[in-house]
Amino acid sequence: MEFFPDTQQFTEFRDYTLVLPALSIGNIGQMAIDLLIVGLKMKKVGLIDSPYALPMAGNNAFTEDGSLTTAVEVFASPEHKIAVIQQRAPAIKRYNEAFASNLIDFYALHGFKELILLNSTEAIMRRENQLSGPQLRYVASTDRTVTQIAPLEVESKDMVFKRGTVSTRLFDLATTKKVPMLVITMFCFEGINIPEAQIMAQSLLHVLNIPSNVQWGMPPSWNFLMKQDPISEMNEMF
Repeated sequence: MEFFPDTQQFTEFRDYTLVLPALSIGNIGQMAIDLLIVGLKMKKVGLIDSPYALPMAGNNAFTEDGSLTTAVEVFASPEHKIAVIQQRAPAIKRYNEAFASNLIDFYALHGFKELILLNSTEAIMRRENQLSGPQLRYVASTDRTVTQIAPLEVESKDMVFKRGTVSTRLFDLATTKKVPMLVITMFCFEGINIPEAQIMAQSLLHVLNIPSNVQWGMPPSWNFLMKQDPISEMNEMF
């Protein structure tokens, strides 16, 4: 894995929080990252080229200037000391562990202080007492991260992850290497999970003690999801 920084935007990540999405059911993690990039006015600071992720290129998700989006990109907000990885193509299945190891190496190399994964869990796996009420859960690799999110309910690792995925490998490596990693997950079904993505993004702001008066907006790429704009209505909910 190689990081190619944008020399005009990138400075350093020391003591930043690194947030990345799990490529899981309903795409909630990826959609929440999109909302955070727009809501916190993050700048693209570079891209990651990995031999373990499927290559892709497409129209820029955040502008309509004809520039490209690639498989794994990095955005940052110096104001909030947060960096996010947006991943739009999966890891090659046989190389899930290698890709997860590369992410841990990227974390360590740049001096991040904490790793947060935005995940989703199949709603069909819920127990009877989980069918109603808040659908957010968390699992953490260290006790230090647990104390930050008291309003959320803890969940077992086996419930949160599917075996053999990048997320599972990443959490196992973080636990072994004593990397402070927090996983926020949400029960969901497949579909256009825009409300769930906003709840996830809002929860992350709470965890990071970032003021929640963010005006959420959709990136232009979301215009292909639906004709109406649901964000303006949801802003009234928060």
